[in-house]
Amino acid sequence: MAKYIVTVKLRALDADGIEAGDINTVHIPTIAKDEATAIKGAVVYHSDGGQAQENERLEMECKEPERGLVWIATRALRVTDDEWDIFLCVTDGLTDAKVCKTI
Repeated sequence: MAKYIVTVKLRALDADGIEAGDINTVHIPTIAKDEATAIKGAVVYHSDGGQAQENERLEMECKEPERGLVWIATRALRVTDDEWDIFLCVTDGLTDAKVCKTI
């Protein structure tokens, strides 16, 4: 299992389901067997269990048209153990860190 920091963007959807603008960007610490699994796992994790699918830009996303939201995983960065610890220290802290773990 490898360690990744996955960037996930939350974007608004307009009434026609078209992306209308950014709401937030987060970085999800993720443990996965490979980059593709990390990306899919992080976007599902952050969207609170949505259904991930590939969009027209070949990015993994979870859409909730009824709420006017879409979560899009834009990149994954594989990190070393030291980089992982530093990231957790400056974000969540080592003891209370929330980490996405995929199977």
